[in-house]
Amino acid sequence: MDFQHRAGGKTGSGGVASGSESNRDGRERLRQLALGTINLAKDPYFMKNRLGTYECKLCLTLHNNEGSYLAHTQGKKHQSDFVNQLIKNFQLPRYKIVIQTMIGQKYEQTLRIGSRCLWDPKTDNTVSVNYETKDMIAVVIVHAIYFE
Repeated sequence: MDFQHRAGGKTGSGGVASGSESNRDGRERLRQLALGTINLAKDPYFMKNRLGTYECKLCLTLHNNEGSYLAHTQGKKHQSDFVNQLIKNFQLPRYKIVIQTMIGQKYEQTLRIGSRCLWDPKTDNTVSVNYETKDMIAVVIVHAIYFE
């Protein structure tokens, strides 16, 4: 809708913001909010390279701005790479590590996740971690399987 050329309308008064403009404004508000609560200077995986773009050293991905990086850190790939890095710090020789990460929206429904693995109960094991808020659910399952 163009309100500029209506009777009584002021020239240059603009009009209703388009969908892309309102989306851009919403993303900018979220970025400012996130930057106010998260200190990127203390993030060990955040780096600004020579070209001026931002890089996640954990996932080796490039981002144009801080907001893109912050959105990336909430994603499934970054979370599973982060868990993988933590598991590697244990330095378990001869173990094959399998990590499953599930992140989903929670909206008045129940979620049941099952995982099966064929293993030797004497040497192999698994651990599962659930994280839940009112809007989302995240489940990480780590299998450690002895490999000869």
